[in-house]
Amino acid sequence: MIRKRTSYPIEFKLKVVQEAKKIGDRSAARVFGINQSCVSKWRGTETFLQEAHDKQIQKSLEQGHLSTKFKIRKRTFDESE
Repeated sequence: MIRKRTSYPIEFKLKVVQEAKKIGDRSAARVFGINQSCVSKWRGTETFLQEAHDKQIQKSLEQGHLSTKFKIRKRTFDESE
């Protein structure tokens, strides 16, 4: 049986990485139902994932695709830094 490759959104990957930092790669893989090698790879590319996510959000904000609620939360987060 051939398995189709699964593509995961950046938000999901970052969520898995954060959880893996708390409970470990193996446990996070079990919790999210994915392979441990994916978790390990994503942890190694966390900086790249975060930068890609930030660019994706910025592009959506510029194009007006995100809700006002999200824009308010994003602005509040940026101001607190």
